[in-house]
Amino acid sequence: MLEKIGDPSVVPQLIDALVTTHGVPTQVVDNPNSYGMNKGGGPTAGLPPDVYAKLATGVYNGARIVDPLANINTKIVLVDHEFRNAEILSALQSITKQSFGFDKDSWRRWWAAKQTAGPFKTSSTQ
Repeated sequence: MLEKIGDPSVVPQLIDALVTTHGVPTQVVDNPNSYGMNKGGGPTAGLPPDVYAKLATGVYNGARIVDPLANINTKIVLVDHEFRNAEILSALQSITKQSFGFDKDSWRRWWAAKQTAGPFKTSSTQ
């Protein structure tokens, strides 16, 4: 609607809304006691030394491999995600007859220069 009205007084707010960041709920593994094994992880192959020693001495005799995904604890956390608002960009380009893409800094510099240069003219007032 702002694009159709063409009111240049909303340009600063449109620039602010051009790219926004929102927390998106995301499921992640929540297991602070898990260990990973990797080659080249030192003399204990990436395991804590006490676990490696117990494996090497047979304390874990009869240990079996289980499905690593069977008992995973998870939690939901908010992960920041950046959204590019195409409708806002379209309105900015229509109102200003400029194109700086999603670069908010370029839009702000242009707007500041335009304010010091004099009144803003739309295509209908030029």
